Parts: sequence; C-alpha cells; structure tokens
Amino acid sequence: MAGTIEIVLNEHLSGLLRAKRAEWSKPGTVRCENTGVLEASGLRPDIVVAHDPKFPVAIETELAPASTVEADAKSRVGQKYKPTGGTIYSAIALKLPDKYRKLSGAEIAAAFAVETQFSYCILYGENQAETQRWPEAGFVVGTLDDLAFAISTARASPHLIEEASALLQQGATVLASLLEAGTPSHPGMAEKFANCLKQDANIQSFRMAATIIINAFVFQEKLAGGVGELSSVSSIYEFDSTPGKLEVIAAWQQILEINYWPIFGIASDLLRFIPGEVWKSFIDEALRTADQLVSLNLGGNPDLIGTVFQKLISDRRFLATFYTAPSSAALLSRLVIPQLPRTVEEALPEGVGNLRIADFACGTGSLLSAAYGEVRRVVEQNGYDSAAVHKCLMEEAIVGCDVVPSATHITASQLSSAHPEAQYNHTKILTLPFGVGTGGAVSLGAVDLLEKQGALSTIAISASQAGASGEKIVDPWLTVGGASVHDQDFDFVLMNPPFTRLTGGGGKTKQTTRPLFAAFGTTTTDQEQMSKRAGKLTSDTVYHANAGAGSLFAEIAHRKIKYGGRVGLILQLAAFSGASWEACRKLWGKAYKDIIMLSIARGRPKETAFSADTGTPEAMIVMTRGAPDDRLTSVSLLRRPTSILEGAEVANEILRLRASGVLSRLEDGPLGGTPIYLGDEKVGEAITAPKPESGTWSLFRIKDHSVAQTAFHLTLGKLWLPGMLAADVISLSICQMKKVGKAGPYHLDVSGSTTSGGAPRGPFKIARTRSPQSVSYPILAAHDEKRERTLVIDGDSEGLVRTSPDPIVREKISARLENIWNQRSSIHIATDLQFNSNALVAAVTSREAVGGRAWPSVVLHDKLHTNVISLWLNSTFGILSYWWIANKGQAGRGSVTTSRLESLAILDPTSLASEQLASADVFFDGIKASKLMDVHELAVDPVRAQIDDFIINLLVSGDARVTVRQALQTLRNKLAEEPSICGGRRVGEPDEGSDEEEEFSGVDEAVDA
Repeated sequence: MAGTIEIVLNEHLSGLLRAKRAEWSKPGTVRCENTGVLEASGLRPDIVVAHDPKFPVAIETELAPASTVEADAKSRVGQKYKPTGGTIYSAIALKLPDKYRKLSGAEIAAAFAVETQFSYCILYGENQAETQRWPEAGFVVGTLDDLAFAISTARASPHLIEEASALLQQGATVLASLLEAGTPSHPGMAEKFANCLKQDANIQSFRMAATIIINAFVFQEKLAGGVGELSSVSSIYEFDSTPGKLEVIAAWQQILEINYWPIFGIASDLLRFIPGEVWKSFIDEALRTADQLVSLNLGGNPDLIGTVFQKLISDRRFLATFYTAPSSAALLSRLVIPQLPRTVEEALPEGVGNLRIADFACGTGSLLSAAYGEVRRVVEQNGYDSAAVHKCLMEEAIVGCDVVPSATHITASQLSSAHPEAQYNHTKILTLPFGVGTGGAVSLGAVDLLEKQGALSTIAISASQAGASGEKIVDPWLTVGGASVHDQDFDFVLMNPPFTRLTGGGGKTKQTTRPLFAAFGTTTTDQEQMSKRAGKLTSDTVYHANAGAGSLFAEIAHRKIKYGGRVGLILQLAAFSGASWEACRKLWGKAYKDIIMLSIARGRPKETAFSADTGTPEAMIVMTRGAPDDRLTSVSLLRRPTSILEGAEVANEILRLRASGVLSRLEDGPLGGTPIYLGDEKVGEAITAPKPESGTWSLFRIKDHSVAQTAFHLTLGKLWLPGMLAADVISLSICQMKKVGKAGPYHLDVSGSTTSGGAPRGPFKIARTRSPQSVSYPILAAHDEKRERTLVIDGDSEGLVRTSPDPIVREKISARLENIWNQRSSIHIATDLQFNSNALVAAVTSREAVGGRAWPSVVLHDKLHTNVISLWLNSTFGILSYWWIANKGQAGRGSVTTSRLESLAILDPTSLASEQLASADVFFDGIKASKLMDVHELAVDPVRAQIDDFIINLLVSGDARVTVRQALQTLRNKLAEEPSICGGRRVGEPDEGSDEEEEFSGVDEAVDA
C-alpha cells in the first residue's frame, strides 16, 4: 500500500490490534510501516504481528478494490523478519472498505472498532512459489475481533503442523521399538509401563510412553529461562550430550517442585522403567525429536499433540472414543460459547472464576482446550490479559472427566500449555474409577454421576485428580456433583461421548457380552455387575441400549447444565432420526431452545465425521437450556472444516445468519437453504424449520434443501417441485400409510426363537427356497439386489412351523401361526433400503406372503389398492417420501423401522375413482416385468421415468403436465446427487462396499421388540 492515507490507516489499525491482546501490547510485537525489517531489500510490510517471535505474521492492507493486495501479501511469505529472526510463513491480505478514503483521524479508529466488512485471505507457505491460500477463492468478511483471531491462529502453516505431527509420530515409533527390543532381557518392563498408563502391555503402551516423554522435553524447553521460579529451569540444550537418567529426572524434579505435575510427574515415572542398555539410544532419539519440535515451536499445538496421543490410547474399540478434530472442536466451541454469561463478562477478569465448563467424557481434551480458547478470546477482546485468569480457569472453571488415565493426563497437559508460565495448584480434571474394585464396589465412570446423593455410601466415590504438583484422590461429587449435588451448575457442557452400544456391535462376543463395560479387561462377571448397576442408574432417563453411550451422556449433560446454559454434543448421526434416540429428541424439544443441528453432507462415511479417524457418520447439536421455542436450525456442511480458523469462521457465519433473520424456512417453496460461504466457496446450507414434536428430525445431511422443502410440502398434499412458481402448485390427496393399511408383524414375531409366554416367540423357522410357488407358507425375508429389479417378485423363503412335544406349547404355536398367517400380504416395504444398490422401495409378491426382516408386509384394508400404492412408492415421489422419514445415518442407505412405515406419505388411493384404479392396474400389468435401475440412478432410469409419467398423468391435467414433467426431472437430478442417496457412488459405478464402521453405525436394532 502506498500513499499518506494508507499509512494513516495502518497506524490506526496496528494501534487497535495492540489493544486486542495483552501480549500484542508489548513493545515491538506489532510494528507498522517499518523499513528494513525484512532481509529482502525494498520490501516494507504494512503491519507485522510477532506475538510468536519464530512465526511473525505479515498483514498487507489496501483500499478496495485492492487489486494488488494479495500479490503484496504473497511476496512476504518466506521472508526473514530481522527484529526477531523468525520467518514469515503466514501473510494476510486485507481489503479495507472504500469509505475509509473519506475518513480521517479519530473517525478512522471509531469506524475500525465497529467495522463488519474487513475482507481478508491468508497465504501460507515456506516460500512464495509454494503457497496455500485460505479460503481457496474470495475473501472472508468479518470484524476487527475476527481479524485478530485469524492473526492469532495463522502463525503456523498447515504444512508445518503436518510436518511436526509426522516428526512426533516417527520419534515415538522409534523409541517404542527400542523399548520393545529390551523386553526379552527385562520381561517385567512392559507390565510396568502398562500399569503406569493403565493400558495393556503392548507396543501401544510403549508408543504412548515415548510420546509423553517427548512432550515433557518440549514443555521443559518452553519453561526454560522463564521469570521468577522458572528462571532456574534448565534448557534441554544444557544437558550433557547423552544425559544420564538421574540427570534428567533431577531436572524434572526441580520443575515438579515448582508445578506442572500433569506433564512431568508421569513422564518421570516412565523414565525410571527404561533399561540401562537402551537408555543411550532412547534419550538421544527423544532429545533429537524434541529438538526438531522445538525448532518448529509447535509442541503445545492441539493439532499435533492430541492427534498423536489419541491414536495411542488403548481400548478405543470398547470405549468407542475418537479424537475430536481440532477444526471440529473450534466449530462446536464457538457455537456453544460465542460470548460469556453477562454476569461473568461484566465482572471480568475476576468473573471468570464463576464460570463452569465441563466435558464428562473429555478424552484428550480437544473440546476443553477449544472451550478454554473461546474464554481466552473473550477475555482478551475485552482488553484483559488471559494469563491472569489461567489459574482460576484451571482450578475452578474447567471440569473434565474420563476413565482413561493417559487421556486425562493429556487434557491437563494441553490446558497447561495455554500459559505454561502461569502456575496453579490443582485442576478438576478427574480420572474416574471404572470396573469392579476391591470389596465389590462397582464403578461406571461418568455414569456414576447419575447416582442419587443418598446412595453415595454404597459405591466407590474416589477419583484421581490431576494437580499441579501431584495426583491426589478426591470425591468427584464434591467436584462435579451427583444427581442431588451441584446439579444444573454448569454454564457450558461440551462432549464427544463414546458410541459403544450394549446391544450388538462394538466388539460384542461370547467373552464380551456387554461391550459398554468391557474396557480395561473387565471379566464377563464384572460386566454383568456393571450392567446391572447401570440399569438402575439409567432407569427413567433418555438412555437406550441401542442408541449406546451417547444417549447416556446426553442425559448427564441435561442433568448438569444450568437454566440458560449451553450444551454442545457430537453424537452419532442416528441421533436425529434413529428410533432408539426418540427419548433424547423429545427431551431436547421440551427443555431447550435455540437448537442448531449440524451434519456433513458427504457420501463416504469417513467424510461425514467430526471426529478424526472414524468411519461413523456424526452430528453436532447445540442448544440452550430454557423455555422451549418452536423452531430449530439445521446446518448441512459440504465438508468438515480443515483448520481451527476455518471451524471458528464457519461458526461465525452460522451465528451471523441466525442473527440476521434471513435464514430460509422449510415452509418456503423449494428455493433451497441459505448458503454458507467461506470466501467464494460454498461450504454448506442452513435452514430453519418447525421443531418436530415426535419422530424423525429429518433435516440433516442434505446437500440441497430444495429437496427437503419439496418433501415437506408433499406430505402436506402440495406438489411444489424445484423450479415451479407458487402459482403452479398442485393440490394432491396425500395420506399416511396407516389410513389405508397397517404394518404387518415384526420379524421377531415371525421367526424369533427366544421363549416368550411359554413358547417360541415366532411360530416359524425360516428356510431359503428355490420353489416359492410350492411352499405352504411363503416369506419375503431378505434383500437380493439382483432379483429385486421388477415390481413383482417371488418370496425367497418358506416358513417351517415349529413343533414341540408339549401340547400347551403346540397350542400356543398354533395360535401364533394363525395370527401371523392372517397378516400375509402381497405388498411389502423395505426397512433398510440401500439407495445405491437396491431398486425397489416396495415389492409386490406373486403370492401373498409374510414379510421378514428386510421386507415387512403391509396389510391393506382394500387389496384393490395394491398396484397403485406400489407404483407410487417406486416412483420418484415415493422415493422422496421414504427418504424424508428414513434414518439416513449410513452411506447411501435409508432405514425405516416397521412401526414407522405407517407414517409414510402416499397417494391416497381412496381419493381415486374406480376408472383411475383400473388404469393403474392396466399400467402395472404392462410394466411389472420391466427392470428398474438402482434408486440413486433414478435420473437416468427409463422404467422409473415411465412410472413417474403415469403418476403425473393420473394426478395432473392439461398444460400443467409439461411444467411438472420438467420440474420432476430437476428433482430427480437433485435426489441423485444427495450424498445420503448416492453414498458417493456415481451412476454406473460398481458397488465397492462401504467403509463404514458397522459396530458404531447407530442402526437401531430390535427397537420395536
């Protein structure tokens, strides 16, 4: 930028930035219009912020249209910054609104302070030739506070973080191999490491130990040469070339006498177990890795430490915990904590001590670290030094619980890293007991927080608390409260709880009968005792065994959040639609307001998770405890945010749109959702809708919300397709399936072998058959995608009637046989429809048959309606109706439980004249043998197009047919591109199977039993 006005603007901007962070107010941290500060001659950066001396951030500003500002910023990347000796890896190009040409003096500062149209992008890289741009195109628009946050997070490029992560992993792997090589001569060593970490004795424990030790060395270097007591802390570079074990332990003991037990206490214990013969190789590699990380200055970065630690934590299969990606943590925490409670903010900085923030399944602390960052942001935006509130945040405000000792160690370590020089005495980061202890005391981790106060004497009530100078045993109820102690005490609760289910999946075997309680090698007997106790604690709660531990932690969050407090949860995507989550949704609907539900509209399961390293589709829900309102907001992102800055900026945009009142409504015509942009990139859509009183919350994982708006209006009897004007809307006679029929028997009532009422629950044993026309009791039991291509198919199985020598049992079987056989039908509807490999929503059997697990029957009041209902359900209209109520939690798959089939929206056949029903029969007979393509190929399926055209001709007359046909093709194209339908599979692409983790998929099992 050149010219007097530009220099004046930069001076005002740099002055305001100095006031935004206490550390930026230090002399020389923020420099403006200085010549000679870059090694390259002739370059004068507009502003440089060097809050991290090794990673100064350059800011180039220019008044709109700012045609050269990006090139100027790019020219700063890779330059050496002489005042600190650091390298500029990040440069910000900032466009200022044109109005500032006409302002001067105090007017500029006043306008900057309230400006909402700062436009900026960030260039990352090690040199100008290889830079990454964020956002990829266009400019992010925000306030001065947003700009300050971008500066504070932009110092290190994503490339450097990836490099550091690789270095840490590589170093930990080498160290683990050295330890493993020493086990033959020291057979008890592995057990010592495992006991210290409360993990299994395997290579994972060695890697975890190595990572903790490397982290301690990096943290030591951060403390070295500090002020006060820290002035005596030695640098890692002061060690001998190969320091002895006692020398390192002595150095760490000196630090422990000051503080920092979460980092150095466990690391010192681990060092003691290292055999002498591998010590030299081990310590040389550990210090070499630490030196590399120190040179990058990223040792405390949550992108780095948390990612690696989480990969090393044992028992993730049973605990089903996954590391929350830092970008996701930033997104959730900004939505939950956009600001502090008024009473806290008005009393800053001391008011921070009155805050209560909790994560009762904290894992490695990603969410708590992000929440800490949000509090820090608000404190600093108000002009206070966040270091001054570190002690009360650590000691009073932040509560974290987990059952994995190494996880709580990492959480305390990450939180300590925010201000390593600031000392504290204790934390509320607790390792809760889990399992059956001595004397038979049963402990369930955070589940024990559901206990009533009067029963505390009957259970183990001690927990390990991570303190600054050591670990001690505390009463968790004095810290976080049981059901009658300190309930509803928290301002903010953020959690990404375990997914493990008690029923099926999650590692269930003969030895592991209850996966929810199988961590840490609990025996089958222990699991039974824990399950029995959990049953008592979870009665009269929203917990459901098929929903898994997520629903249990939803109850804990509800118990602990205060009126007016905010909750943010990362759960299985099935939480929005699964039948086993119904109680949770009802609770949220009745006890919360300002609900925001978030999901990711991608095809492949691994792309739909907010956690790292999982193939389980996930969702976020953010809400405020209080008098419920009647609406909710749904956000479908097109991808997971890629960085902490991006996660926070997406949250900012969501909050801005909600505050503006311009969000699209589900009740609007099929115009789509309100787009969410990062620069010029559309990253999602948002829409607001009436809050359902019961049933599915259908607005999730939707790429194009005009499809949802079309489905919504169709259920109301309005044919309003994308591209149709309001004047073109056509009224239809639409009803729910229950008006014309009822769902047939539940599959366990057909063939369940367990005893119920003194006899087998189901009268049949099911056997596959190749002669469906000759069996006595035909059954349509399972999917066969090759066979299910035509509207009419044969049954695939026969029912073999059970027998018993007991006449009473035989009589009961006979009665059940009569009941089931009387519910046979010709029409059956899929309960689990794989949109990208199945062709039929409804199948008509050539003989009346009983429906099985995959194809429950529908018993119609009038069998003359069979053909027209089949045509409707297999048309685009029927596919849309099915998709709308389905659990879309899995890739390319929709699941509708038997009981919910009756809520399916269909054309009301009772509204049709006899001539119309007759024409439907004629058309059905003519097309019933034609082969349909997969549902996701509906846009190019000629047979489905014929069915659609018949439905249009049946219901629409005159010139309106042309309009509807054109609009319907648009709808077909949109549906075919919906990730929940195509599952990432293109038309004609072979089915390569799913990468989904079925054990944690959240599919409802036996929910109607």
